[in-house]
Amino acid sequence: MIILAATGALFWWASAMTAGTTDDLATRDLGRLAADIQSSALECDVGPVDYSVLGENLTFSGSVHDCLRTILLARAEDVSCDVDGLVDAVLGIYGLLVEKTYYYCLRAEVKGLGPDLYISENGTEPGNPGAVRWTSAVPLIVNGMEGELTLYLWR
Repeated sequence: MIILAATGALFWWASAMTAGTTDDLATRDLGRLAADIQSSALECDVGPVDYSVLGENLTFSGSVHDCLRTILLARAEDVSCDVDGLVDAVLGIYGLLVEKTYYYCLRAEVKGLGPDLYISENGTEPGNPGAVRWTSAVPLIVNGMEGELTLYLWR
């Protein structure tokens, strides 16, 4: 009877350790997925895309990284600018790269350049409070000011 109880305890301990290790691996894999999506998206090009700043019609062609910089600069210069086409172009790239089982939000933030820019498929900021999120952040420099571009993933 003691051997049976000890064996049961050993199996329970082994399964608990395996579950914890599996969760850690899944978390690491999802963190790596977020980083891979971020780097892949920033290497993509978009355009030509029309937008307007201060009533002037402009056209953008370039990388997603430069597109995000352009959106931030346009919003800082003209709060009523029309950058919807640029935002849609960024959404299209991330929409292709993020699996449908995940939700995502991209946040571009440069201190001193206006409010943070949030781009997500449903127009909301990242996840529910307490939701498990995986992030990948890269530097974002706009007009010599340092900022950060962060991708949030959650289920």
